[in-house]
Amino acid sequence: MLYALIAIAVLVGLVTWLKLNPFIALLLSSLALGAMVVGTSGTLSMTEVLKAFQTGFGNTLAGTGTIIVLGVVFGKLLAESGGAGVLAKRFIQVLGPDRIGLCIILLALCVGMTTWFAVGLLLILPIVITLAKETGKPFLLLVLPMLSFLSVMHGLMPPHPGPVIAIEALKADMGKVILWALVLGIPVAAIAGPFFAKIAVKRVEVATPEFTPSVSIGQTLPTFGLTIFTVLLPVILLLTGTLVELLQAKEVLWGKVGLFVGHPVIALLLSVLFAMWAFGKRCGRTAGELLKFSEQSVAGIGMTLILVGAGGGFALVMRTAGVDKQLAELAASAGLPLLVYGWLVSAFIRVATGSATVAITVASGFIAPVMAAHPGTSDVDMMHLAIWLKKNGFRADQVQTFYPSPMASATSMYHTTRNPLRKITRDSEKVDVVKGEKRRRLHKAFLRYHDANNWPTLREALRRMGRADLIGPGKQHLVPAWQPAGTGGMKEGQRQPFRTQHVRSKRNPRP
Repeated sequence: MLYALIAIAVLVGLVTWLKLNPFIALLLSSLALGAMVVGTSGTLSMTEVLKAFQTGFGNTLAGTGTIIVLGVVFGKLLAESGGAGVLAKRFIQVLGPDRIGLCIILLALCVGMTTWFAVGLLLILPIVITLAKETGKPFLLLVLPMLSFLSVMHGLMPPHPGPVIAIEALKADMGKVILWALVLGIPVAAIAGPFFAKIAVKRVEVATPEFTPSVSIGQTLPTFGLTIFTVLLPVILLLTGTLVELLQAKEVLWGKVGLFVGHPVIALLLSVLFAMWAFGKRCGRTAGELLKFSEQSVAGIGMTLILVGAGGGFALVMRTAGVDKQLAELAASAGLPLLVYGWLVSAFIRVATGSATVAITVASGFIAPVMAAHPGTSDVDMMHLAIWLKKNGFRADQVQTFYPSPMASATSMYHTTRNPLRKITRDSEKVDVVKGEKRRRLHKAFLRYHDANNWPTLREALRRMGRADLIGPGKQHLVPAWQPAGTGGMKEGQRQPFRTQHVRSKRNPRP
């Protein structure tokens, strides 16, 4: 744990004080962490540390690079089309000049859903400056809510790189992430942005910057309806796959089509192609201009992609060094809920590096545990979860066992054995609470079914539960009947089929 703190401190110092390139800083911090582990434990070599960084770098970009590139091209087409100005004018017409703040918030929401923070800022800032001068309202009162929405969307909404990376690391459903981003992110941004703006205006005076808009002669602007549809198109397509999952329509024809178009890569590819027509050909732009926009957008994210990969490399070095397990144990001993713990880690890295994308990449890379022994889960529940994990190819690298923590509903379940989500009465619903160390280890073993050291425990439990049919060599089985050498308490060199051991007493001798 100490080594991780030192490595992060080195990262902060290199970026903040020495003004080094963040990629070089992440690489040096990874090497520093690896050198400390190699020097003290001897369990790693510097060659393995370098290999871990390179592997994490490549794996991160392999899973997210295509989505990031397509998202940036889409945002560039929106920026060059003048669509943001079209949205702003219509919002003002509908809501009135007295609600300019709300207009800017809606504009930032629409633009921020599909464009990067920096792109959205450059896109909307001229509009905010113009509106601030025309209305005489304080610049901070208009710009801070805009920044709030752009920041929240950048951190929560795919296809932004941070959320995409987290989805890949945590094996989450992108459609559901979008829904939760809208449900939770919009209220947070709507409250935090204007609230902070009102406080800041009273304490800080910021003059409205100067801005002279450039006018393209003969440029045709897209219509409001077409612009808003194009902006929402990737969201609609991404939610299609989630809808198919919810309706359990994977086997029907329309469900298969929905899953295909709802795939992040396909959804963004179709959105980019549509944007090329809506913001390009339809507005009188040539194929050469569209090619230029695409090249400019991709060229502008080169360093961002490198930083994303470096963040993934740093995270894998931490996992290789065993830092993830130490952090999980620390969180468990402190009684921190997993969500709070994840937020604290990502917030710290965000402040340290100045990049939300790097923070999400690093945090999600080693904070992907699965909770075991949670109140309300029985042995059978954990068995079915393990079967589902194996069927879908999920292997938990880290499992955090539940510990009761203050201000959590699960803690009340743990101590009372009652379901707090329903009305509590004398005869109200009881829940199964896992308190014994033996059952806690069993639940943890189910989630790490792929670990050979857990197989003897699982075989014993499955036979006790009457599910010996899950023991065997096939894909339909959960654990094999044999034990690899050096695992599960067996002596080195042993490898023998598992045989049922019958406990015989003196009253029940062997026949």
